[in-house]
Formats: sequence, structure tokens, C-alpha cells
Amino acid sequence: MPILAKREHENNLPILLAHAMHQAIHCSTASTTPTIPISSHNDTASQTTPLTQPPTHNLDYTAVDAVAVTAGPGLAICLRVGLEYARALCLKHSKPLMAINHLEGHVLMARMTESLPFPFLVCLVSGGHSQLLVCRDIDNYTLLGGTVDDALGEVYDKVARYIMPSEWLTVHQPSGAMIEEWSKKGDGHAFAFPVPMRRHRNCDFSFSGLKTAVHRCVTQQLGGLNQLDDKTRADVAASFQRVAIAHLVDRTNRALGWCDIHKDKVAKLQGLVLCGGVARNQYITSQLRLVAKQHNVRLIIPPPELCTDNGAMIAWAGMERLLKFGPPGPVNDQVHSATIHTRWPLDPLTTNPATQHFPETSTNKYPTKPKRYSPNQTPHQSTVHKK
Repeated sequence: MPILAKREHENNLPILLAHAMHQAIHCSTASTTPTIPISSHNDTASQTTPLTQPPTHNLDYTAVDAVAVTAGPGLAICLRVGLEYARALCLKHSKPLMAINHLEGHVLMARMTESLPFPFLVCLVSGGHSQLLVCRDIDNYTLLGGTVDDALGEVYDKVARYIMPSEWLTVHQPSGAMIEEWSKKGDGHAFAFPVPMRRHRNCDFSFSGLKTAVHRCVTQQLGGLNQLDDKTRADVAASFQRVAIAHLVDRTNRALGWCDIHKDKVAKLQGLVLCGGVARNQYITSQLRLVAKQHNVRLIIPPPELCTDNGAMIAWAGMERLLKFGPPGPVNDQVHSATIHTRWPLDPLTTNPATQHFPETSTNKYPTKPKRYSPNQTPHQSTVHKK
């Protein structure tokens, strides 16, 4: 995890700075770097750490309306560093602090690059999350489905370890991108891996079984990693990717179908947003473009450099929330009360994505009658219907 985080931040820092400086209205000739106290992980000691800024980051803070910072979900130690830095800036310059859910940053990023009104369906796929959500407005989300085990990006990473020599997997070569490149050279039907959850009438994801099937294929059927030649490696990568994306397409297709049917619960969708780090995958893009065309909605994908975690998406989400809700409160009160959230679902009613079930119907394609929930309930509040 630290290596992956370091790689992504190194890649995105120049892009973030370019976007931040491009959007800055005024610049000043000097800036003072704040020094903030950062507590140790066990809270038994603390140290004062100076945080340096790039020489070009000479903003006139009188032109800044607020400071947005990622407050979750994520690793506590990483979130705490960012929050303490943002808190110091806010107190020094008397600016409100906007604590942002980084998942909302991914979701709203599409509105920075495209004219996209609400509502829209979101397919968020990354190393830690796989979710289908209806975004009705800022801070108004309904979770239709989530992963019950591994996230898609996580499985891409693990499959890469199964079929790629360890020396190929470096911080400069994302494993997901390697799988995508090798897949182009292979036969996606060479290995018949099972498509997950084909009989489940909901919008949840499950990639753990597929991951296990690939591992067993490599270790038992093919004799292990050291026995793989390039042709076999490409075939395994292509077969895995075909099935993983078939599952993603099936769940997204079902979510779009649910929105089409339940006009009383969801207004006409204005688009399908694909976001998160895995959204950079061109094969996923091509397959979801077909699904979007089938349902007569636009497919919106942020630029590749803005799909992975980055600061620009947090700043944009902060701006959207500031424009809609205004400052969160008196500066001193809300800055000191801001806290991190290692787990922070976008849908406040969500308790566990595994409970996202749809009522059984007479067909296998889409649910037609909301037998299992009242008119005031959303799909994730319904109970499991036994087959």
C-alpha cells in the first residue's frame, strides 16, 4: 500500500500543481510556510514538522474562499497529515475548512470537465472501491450496489502478481496497466473463468471467486508462474479481463435498468459516469460505452490524469459544496472539530454493501415490482428474497 500510494502521488503531483495554479485567480510574491504539530500514531509524543511548498505556490490567501482537504475514507495516518496541514492553513489565514469525502471527489470530477446536470449514475472503480451509485445532487447519493469482497483494482493487482515476474512489478509500472497491455496480445476465451453472480438479482460486485479461479489455473493447471510463456501469460490476462469486465458491465446494465424502470424513485438520468483509478482502462471504457448507448445515456469519463486520486478533485468537490451549502460554520469551531473518517460511505443510510438486494421478478433481466420495500425505501433497504 505505501508503495502504491507513493507511486500515485508522484505521478499526480505535477498535474495537481498545474491545475491548481491554472485555477488560482491571484498570486502574491511571498508566502509563509506553516509549521504544524503532528501527533505520533500512538499519541504518546508529538513533533513539530515544517511543511514546505513549491516556490511557485505563492497564493494571495485573501482570494481564497476555503481550504478543502480529504478527510476520508482511507488510511488514518495519511488522512491525519493532510487534515493537520489544512487546519494550520485555515487557522493562519482565517479560512473555513471543507472536509471532503474522497469518493465524492471522484464522483463530482466529471462535472469539472463536462456540463453534467443531476441526476446521473456513477460506476466508481478503484483499488479500494467498486460501487454503483445514483448521484441526485451534492451530498445526495443512493448506493445501488457495492463489492461484497475485493475491489476491481485490487483484483487486477493480485492477478498481476500471479502471472507476472516480481521484477516486472515496479512503482513505475502499474500492475493494472500491465494486465491491460498483455490482454491485447492474448485470447480472451482461452480460459473459461466463471462470470461472478450471474444469478444474483442485485447490483453487487464480487471479484474474489474470479481471483481464486485465476490463481488455481496458474498454480494447478499451468504449473505455476515460472512455467508461463508469453502466449499463455497473455491468454490468462485476456481471459481474466474479459470476465471481470463482463461482470462490471452486467452489474452496471442492471443498475441502469433499475433506474429506467423506477421513474418514481429516480428522475431521468443525465449520464453514466465512470470514475476512479480503474477508469483509465480502455477496455472498460469501450464496453461501458456500449452499455450507455443501449440505455441512451452519455458516458462521461474524467481525463486519465484526473481518474486516480488527486488534489484537483478534492478542490472541485470543496467548491461545489461551498457554492451549494456555504461555509460550514465559524472558522475556529469547525476547523478544530474536523476529524478523519477511515470508513465514510457516501450514502448515509448504507450499513453494508452486501445488503443491496433487489426484489425477485418473473424475468432474469431487471426487477419490475418493488415487492420487498415500501415507497419510502431505497433498494438497499430491502431484504433478501430467497430463491
